[in-house]
Amino acid sequence: MQIAQPKPCILILGMHRSGTSCLAGSLQQQGVHLGEVHEWNPHNRKGNRENPKIMELNESLFASNQGSWDHPPKQPLQWSVQQQTQRDQLIQALSEAAAQAWGFKDPRTLINLSFWLDGLRGKFVVRYIGSFRHPLAVALSLQKRNGTPLEEGLALWYHYNQRLLTCWEQQPFPLLSFDVEPEVYSHNFKQACAASQLSFSPVDPPFFENQLRSTNNIDHLQDYPLTEQNYLDCYARLQNIYLNWAS
Repeated sequence: MQIAQPKPCILILGMHRSGTSCLAGSLQQQGVHLGEVHEWNPHNRKGNRENPKIMELNESLFASNQGSWDHPPKQPLQWSVQQQTQRDQLIQALSEAAAQAWGFKDPRTLINLSFWLDGLRGKFVVRYIGSFRHPLAVALSLQKRNGTPLEEGLALWYHYNQRLLTCWEQQPFPLLSFDVEPEVYSHNFKQACAASQLSFSPVDPPFFENQLRSTNNIDHLQDYPLTEQNYLDCYARLQNIYLNWAS
């Protein structure tokens, strides 16, 4: 008798306000099971596609490590038996309810990745798909949503995207740009599905809409000079990975 293989887990990685919600919704349209997710909120017309139980657990982990999403805790992370049990129960519930692949999206996962991998490795095939966006577009979006000062938003962008680069360097994976035109994004998403061994079927209308980007004209960003070399180098590295993968 053939033993059923565990359904793969798709982890959607990226900074807040960087297209991860769009990516998650697009994957959900292709049959990736995300569980019950937010399908609307004031800052995401189609919802941030986050599973509230996973978000709450990530927040709990931040709090117990003296951090928050906008003040990420120092590494390495520590977690309790209770948090570990909650994690394992969530993983089991999501995987058992999935018809094929399953996964989740929460930008906090990028910071808490060691915690989640501790419960996934050796049990599931784990695949990553990442999303990134111009640092100023993210910082301006955070300023609009939270009132975050621009310099703080840029520093947060750098912190999260350095983690994204570290993950990619350890295990390369599809990396989508949220700065591109809709037709390019749709093509890249199809490429990402193929690279992640996910079946792709055209959906009309697709989840992605240009209106999902709260700051959707990258050309106007020249009005905000970006002079920090670390940020420029990080974005250039992300762009280079994306262009090499998507070509």
